[in-house]
Amino acid sequence: MDAASDQGAENLPLKSPMAIFMENVVYDLKNVYYAYLGKFPALAGIDLAVVRGEKIAIIGANGTGKSTLLAMFDGLIFPDTGAISFFGRVMDERAFDDATFSRHFRTKVGFVFQNPDVQLFCPTVKEDIVFAPLQFGVEKHKILWRLDKLVEILKIGHLLVRAPHELSVGEKRKVTIASVMINEPEILILDEPTAGLDPETSRSIIDMVLNLAAEGKTVITSTHDLHVAAEISDTVHVFGKDKRIIKTGGAGKILTDEKFLIENNLMHTHRHRHGDKIHTHAHLHEDHHNEKYHWPGAVNLREGTDGAKR
Repeated sequence: MDAASDQGAENLPLKSPMAIFMENVVYDLKNVYYAYLGKFPALAGIDLAVVRGEKIAIIGANGTGKSTLLAMFDGLIFPDTGAISFFGRVMDERAFDDATFSRHFRTKVGFVFQNPDVQLFCPTVKEDIVFAPLQFGVEKHKILWRLDKLVEILKIGHLLVRAPHELSVGEKRKVTIASVMINEPEILILDEPTAGLDPETSRSIIDMVLNLAAEGKTVITSTHDLHVAAEISDTVHVFGKDKRIIKTGGAGKILTDEKFLIENNLMHTHRHRHGDKIHTHAHLHEDHHNEKYHWPGAVNLREGTDGAKR
């Protein structure tokens, strides 16, 4: 580079920290409201920014708006009032009428639905997995290489020639994850990815998500399983009954606030008999009762922090 070029580079204005931050904002929601059929409120005044590379968990009781928010992140629905943007561009019906933006968005964002049946429609598992990249014009040798890698990671080679309706729920969920990940999205959205799954299948999905996060992917997960939320997220947003975000913070802080979790129907209680006495204990909503799903620093809900039984 010559002296003139050096001088020109030196004269370029430096970007402010805010400008750099805004360049990395994946989603920006401003006072978003949404109601189904215009009369059943689902989101009520959501303000939220998702930054590139974040690992976010969305938690809340049933009917608080979590799945609606994820559908909005995927461009399936749009705000009634307020606005949502994707890397600075407003997401609305007109944006998706732009073929260039729509294609860009669909290659960058992957959404794994809570119900895998809505994502599986081809005669065989293999056809379902490779469907999207074929539509996007990805070269066939690249598709096959990605397929081989996903088959190995998810251990689904024996399923490729089977019809999706023949699979178990866990097998279907693995296939839907493969059908999303074969596009190599930068933003991964998961709605209850481990619901109803056995510990081994859940473990394989969690490990895959963690590996993707380590690669710098943005991961947004809605889950009732707080052990999973703790393991795959850094930031937690809690939805309340009024369809708003009532608390945001670090996973370690929010997920160990037993009083708050109970008040917001995120932790339930069981009654246990000990001899001739009945005690009530708090428990997380969880699918696994295994030490490998306990996170560092978490409160042991069966014992106090000093080891005393509650």
